[in-house]
Amino acid sequence: MTTSRLNDDCILYILKFLQNDRSTLFKCLMANRFWSKITIPLLYANPFERLKDDKKHLIIKTFLSCLNEDETSYLLKLNDDYKIPNLNDLIISDVRPIFEYPKFIKQLLTSEIQSAIGQWTNKYIEKKSILIYDLLQSLTQVCYHMFLRQGVHLNHLEIYPSIFKSELFDHLIIQNLFTLSTLTLSTCDDDTSEFKRGNISDFLTVIAKNCKSINQLNLKQPKVYNSIELSTIIKRQKELKEFIFTHSENLFKNIFSSLEFQKHSLVTLKFRYVNFHEFILQSMINLYNLKSLEINSCHGMTLELCKIFHLASFKLKELIILGNNWETSITITIIKYLGITLQQLRIIKITLELMEIISQYCLNLVTLYISLEYNINPSIFPYFKNLKIKNLNIMPQYISSEDGELKTLDLDKLATNFSKDVIKVSLFSCQFMKKEILSSFLNNCPNHIITLNLRKKLDTEYLEIILNYIKKKNNNLKFLGFFGLDKILSNEELEMINQIKEKGIKLVEFNEIL
Repeated sequence: MTTSRLNDDCILYILKFLQNDRSTLFKCLMANRFWSKITIPLLYANPFERLKDDKKHLIIKTFLSCLNEDETSYLLKLNDDYKIPNLNDLIISDVRPIFEYPKFIKQLLTSEIQSAIGQWTNKYIEKKSILIYDLLQSLTQVCYHMFLRQGVHLNHLEIYPSIFKSELFDHLIIQNLFTLSTLTLSTCDDDTSEFKRGNISDFLTVIAKNCKSINQLNLKQPKVYNSIELSTIIKRQKELKEFIFTHSENLFKNIFSSLEFQKHSLVTLKFRYVNFHEFILQSMINLYNLKSLEINSCHGMTLELCKIFHLASFKLKELIILGNNWETSITITIIKYLGITLQQLRIIKITLELMEIISQYCLNLVTLYISLEYNINPSIFPYFKNLKIKNLNIMPQYISSEDGELKTLDLDKLATNFSKDVIKVSLFSCQFMKKEILSSFLNNCPNHIITLNLRKKLDTEYLEIILNYIKKKNNNLKFLGFFGLDKILSNEELEMINQIKEKGIKLVEFNEIL
């Protein structure tokens, strides 16, 4: 009896299912030409992601073979100054690539590219060369030029101004860039040369003209970017859903006023290291579709400015307030104005006053992220009984004792005050937690917890504690989260895990069930 041959659509579906399993996809390359043609676009959609350090030089070697004549000549000319031995031989290749690999790229992150180039220079360039850093920057510029020139499928792009220093850059290479959905513009240097500013301006002009489907815009320290061009990009988007603004010495009023053009679509707003002014808050209150607001490590907020939130047209579902340089009374006031519709709240330095306000105003809360300090007021704990939250994420804070040992609060005091509604508990920073504290915490947890999530790598001590908890206390547990489940397990660990699975409990990666 002959086996029916899978049709092409089935093979395509199977290979797409494996797109995050790079090692298996590489094996599929060798099956036949059809499989190879399907697999290559999957492998090179995000070629730098989850790439092991000892493999990164290979991907750069492949991409260097894809340089065009101008890009190759540019590097060779630079090496007339660098005078790095063997660099010319590494750049010039007689072997042409089978595929045009750069055209399949969908995501470009500068940090990932530079990491791969760094591994390539470590592998092939003499360490004593004093021009290694300059070479790394030049290679990054050339690679970006190649990726932008061929990357007709790019949808996630991160840009640093340093790539515009190159005389190689020509804005005409990005005329075919229409598919961007995520754009990050970052600043990492203070070079404000007229030449570089001209290249940046040309780049932003093309983006504003061609890219109308950006749904996430991330501006990190955008001091070298022209605010008029940035505001034009914002205004021209069909549906900008997320806007992230990180630290700037400039006020950029026109950028924030341009958010008015996206009030129908903007769902997420994130401020990081921002000095708040009235015009920023005034630009927010008309964003009637806003659901998520993050205020992280900011300053400049006052009680008077907080009153503007009273006029907000939006109904938040998620609020994140972390590490801001202001009094607790300001955070309390923000929660008063925005808390009634909240389903998720993330906050650090929890105080008695904050818990009172959360209990009073956040009646629809489902998920609470909190940081608990070692010397927390114990009067806080009873408030947890009145919260109808289902998911509680806890970040215990640690202090060093006189003998250098890390200590944290007794979490059992919190566990005894869990309401009957809590069904999922996540513990961060478990790698520093003594096993006695975890054991005491679980012994005081109610037996209706369905999901227990621990940010710690598997080990026998923790597995033993959890097994005892399951056997003696909780028959309702369905999901157990750990960090780094891909580790090689010992026989003892495997035996304990099998015992846990026999109880009908599924092991999952920590981040997958947050």
